[in-house]
Amino acid sequence: MAHFTRFVLFEDKFSTNLFTFILPSSFLLGTEEKLTTREFVCRHVPFALTFVKNGDQINVFLLHRSRDTERLEMTLDLSIALLCREHFTRNESFTERNCKFTNKITLHGRKSFTSVNRLCSVEYMDERGNIQCELEIKNLSISYITEVQLSPQLVNPQYAHVMQATSNRQPIDAKIETPSFFYSNYEWNVVIQPKLDSVGQLGHFRMYLQRLTPCDYSVKISYRVKLIAGTYTWDSYQERKSTNPNDTNTYEINYTDIHGLCRPFRIDRVRDLLQTEGKFTVTVELKDAVTVIPIIVDPFAPNPVPIPFLDKDQQAWTVEAYIEEQCFIIRLYYSDIFKIPTDYIRSICFNITVRNFNDSKITTSVFPKPVTKYYAQKESDEGLEISTTLDVDELNDRGYLNEQQCVTIEIEMFFSHLMYLPEYSPLDDIVRKQKQQIMRELLTAQNENFQLEKKIHELQMTIQNPSMSGRLSDFGNGAQGGLNAAATPEVVRKYYEKKYGDKGSTSNPPLSNYSSAASFDGGQSNSPSMRNGGLIGKGLSSSIPQPNVTMGARSSTFKFPTKLSDSIQNTINNTSQSLQSKLPASLQKLPASLTQGPTMNMLANKFQNAFS
Repeated sequence: MAHFTRFVLFEDKFSTNLFTFILPSSFLLGTEEKLTTREFVCRHVPFALTFVKNGDQINVFLLHRSRDTERLEMTLDLSIALLCREHFTRNESFTERNCKFTNKITLHGRKSFTSVNRLCSVEYMDERGNIQCELEIKNLSISYITEVQLSPQLVNPQYAHVMQATSNRQPIDAKIETPSFFYSNYEWNVVIQPKLDSVGQLGHFRMYLQRLTPCDYSVKISYRVKLIAGTYTWDSYQERKSTNPNDTNTYEINYTDIHGLCRPFRIDRVRDLLQTEGKFTVTVELKDAVTVIPIIVDPFAPNPVPIPFLDKDQQAWTVEAYIEEQCFIIRLYYSDIFKIPTDYIRSICFNITVRNFNDSKITTSVFPKPVTKYYAQKESDEGLEISTTLDVDELNDRGYLNEQQCVTIEIEMFFSHLMYLPEYSPLDDIVRKQKQQIMRELLTAQNENFQLEKKIHELQMTIQNPSMSGRLSDFGNGAQGGLNAAATPEVVRKYYEKKYGDKGSTSNPPLSNYSSAASFDGGQSNSPSMRNGGLIGKGLSSSIPQPNVTMGARSSTFKFPTKLSDSIQNTINNTSQSLQSKLPASLQKLPASLTQGPTMNMLANKFQNAFS
């Protein structure tokens, strides 16, 4: 079996989940043709990763293992990589985007991903012959889709007056329940209940999500509902936005009550839903479902009172609260820590909030964001002590205490993973090594890109104003006061200071003769300029055509009123080819997005096309 060893959740816009597995050497070197990982959960949906040998080739697939594959549809982006121990550029990897899982398509992956001979080398295998595999899942979208057919009495009101047998008669306002589906260890369905007006006709619909699995605590579920009937679409997000334009949250956030019911929606546009003979499609986009366990604690008891509870995975916990130095303290114990298998570790992500008794909408979070804690097998848990920001005065004055002087805290359980290898492993060195290699390559590419941009800019300025060629050459020869290095004109120095800060400035002091942009451009100026030890008068400088450019612009458009001479055109072509041939090898291998600027190939081509 391929062991699940590490998990990382990235708080980015893609909601990236990164899983790490260990492929044993027995699979590559033995006769076993199929290897499947233990079932793991991503966004409350179970998956499994399987490897299949086909001769010398290895196929890899991601399997959907949900209890309900008939009505749930999912789309996601997946990426699988086998890590090379020497360098990250030699990782065996592939990426699949917009993978859709339905009741007919339950796996996605790639055939002939890699070969056994390639993996059976020191570059991939460690001293035990194991290989590290990373699975990345992001942009996971989960939807429940079903069809609803209203009764004929609702579609045609005249049927309500037709006499029927008592045994077959159904009330016109009888609620309609959709087929159930499973999500986050719970069974759910959608309930649509017609509501009659004062004259007994259909007035509006009430629709709500219902948790069918009984439990003693609440579930905070984030979802979005759409009803589609022909050309009409009812959207819960659009309905909420019409009443509150400042609300940018796409999903509804509801808490189930003790009966498992969520807050209902009201649908008034009944005729639009009935335009297709009472048949329409219900789509529920599921984002998250967090188990919320409310616990009432007595912090003022002489001795802390332990209160046991079970999470959604039926793991036993204990919580107690007390006052210490006028501060409200919570201590959390993992009671079933001794049940964790040997050589395994459990990763649990949770958050704790304190609910206000007088105003239930007010909560105080104990942590700035959900925390993740790792538990390995022990005889007993020493407990996690949590100091809240609430003191005794705030508990009394702000309405957190009930009539019995108790406080209600809520523990939110986000995920729980059982992973192999609880201790530090040499396999962790691969990730750290590759991270260091990537950062080193990136810094080198950025430095080379900066130097190339600087050279290109100086060359652009020289071609815009041919007189600058003589000026820069004079500075390079030390004509001005015996300087050993070329001084940077003031406008170029300001350009690089504005763009790069201190990194763009040069060590040479600016010369007063070139402190203005007008003299640097070679345009008309009342003050004379120095060139080759002589003065350039007003008439001489006016003979130079003025280019239509913005000084220091990164993507300037060059428009000369006259055609360039053949000598200048040849100089441009030769210089561009020379710079392009000197492109560093490390910069050629990296994509342009990693260098935070145009690469030399892009600059050379753009520079060459500007004058062609």
